[in-house]
Amino acid sequence: MSLGRIDSRQNPPLAEANWKKAFKWQGFNSIYRFFGGFEMEFSGGLFLAGAFLMLLLFSGCTEGQNPAVGDAMEKDGEVVGNDSMKEKPDGMAGSANTESDLMTGKSSYVPFTKAAYGKAKSEGKVIFLEFYANWCPYCAEQKPINEAAFASVQMPVNVAGFQVNYRDSETDADEEALAREFGITYQHSRVILKADGSVSTKSTGNISEEELIESIRAAGA
Repeated sequence: MSLGRIDSRQNPPLAEANWKKAFKWQGFNSIYRFFGGFEMEFSGGLFLAGAFLMLLLFSGCTEGQNPAVGDAMEKDGEVVGNDSMKEKPDGMAGSANTESDLMTGKSSYVPFTKAAYGKAKSEGKVIFLEFYANWCPYCAEQKPINEAAFASVQMPVNVAGFQVNYRDSETDADEEALAREFGITYQHSRVILKADGSVSTKSTGNISEEELIESIRAAGA
């Protein structure tokens, strides 16, 4: 703002008025610069505070994740990464119940196949047969008991256990022939064979893990 230069000796009142206007203008600029600077500092502080809060929130989200969550993941439709969640293609669970156990002398409980059954007989093993139907609720209750018994350290070694499908959607001709051989007329039945192939016990209904193991021992295992 230009007020011009006026000699106070020529016009003292006008000179005084111009001086006062100049003083007010300069004072206003100083105040504006002061508060303007404060506003910039305040805005900058808010930006830094906001950035700090965002960093804290991001760190909390990433650090709060449980690394164990990724242990069980799905790959191509199959659950992997957690062995306890896996199922064999045949639908039977249990790490001790695999056909490879038949080759190592361990006791096993696996789905029936004519080849595996014939091999167990030729090797003189005690054989356990559970006649099972996939629609039967009692069979479903007995299944984990059988699996637990064969996984138990109390189970004698070198015993071959088979789950034999009976009159369900998975029953094949070999299983039908086996049921006829032992006179099975009802699902949820079991047969235990001695090493010489003769029948040790034949029963129907639920049994406990301990009873199953004792019956196999009674067959000479």
